[in-house]
Amino acid sequence: MAARRKAQPTSSEEFLARIGKRIKAVRKSRGLTVDALARAMDVPLRTQFSRESGSMSMPVEELEHYARVLGCEVGELLEG
Repeated sequence: MAARRKAQPTSSEEFLARIGKRIKAVRKSRGLTVDALARAMDVPLRTQFSRESGSMSMPVEELEHYARVLGCEVGELLEG
């Protein structure tokens, strides 16, 4: 029996929202505040809020930076 694949987002907005939710969930699981993560990422607090809400895109390199700062794999931010 073949394994079922997770449904892929149907739009870039849904994709960004999903990544933002994952960043927020991992951040919280690490006991970090949104302010602490913004400082660690060297981004304004407003930018961090926008990314976590999925209303702001980011380059792939930023996902790699989030993964390093949060101590996880990039895949953990893309799935979940």
